[in-house]
Parts: sequence; C-alpha cells; structure tokens
Amino acid sequence: RRQLERRFRLATGHSPLEALQQLRLDHALELLKDTNLPLEDVSAACGFSDVKHLRRVIRKATGKHPLAWRTEAGQATSAPARSTRLS
Repeated sequence: RRQLERRFRLATGHSPLEALQQLRLDHALELLKDTNLPLEDVSAACGFSDVKHLRRVIRKATGKHPLAWRTEAGQATSAPARSTRLS
C-alpha cells in the first residue's frame, strides 16, 4: 500500500486521498453549476458525509458559500475564475 501511495505521489504530486478529494470537489462544483439539485443531493452524490462538510470544503476552495458560488458560476463573467484546487 505504501509503495502505491509513493508512486502515485511521484506521478501526480498528490496523495491518493488528495486526488479523491479534488475529484469530489470538482464533481460537486459541476453539479452546483449545471443543476438545481439541493445541497443535500449534491453532498450525497459526491460522497460527502453531510452538507456541513460539503459547505466547509467548498468555502475553503472558493472562498464562497456553495449557493453564492452556484449563483456566480451560473452567470457569464469576464473575470478570471478563482482556483478551486485544494491546498
């Protein structure tokens, strides 16, 4: 297991857990932008333990509450998007 983790980190620059968390965040942001699903459904669809956890992760990544991010993501703007990469 440890060897797999080391090789994964060497190949991607991230641990397997960090990569999984990033995929879950990306999927949640995509669902928020492209659907009108309630946060509870987005949270469940992306594997978050609850809505509170989803809110914390999105706020940390974007600096915005999920519903505020959804509103802004749905509007066409010329401003560059803020990075949503987890640190």
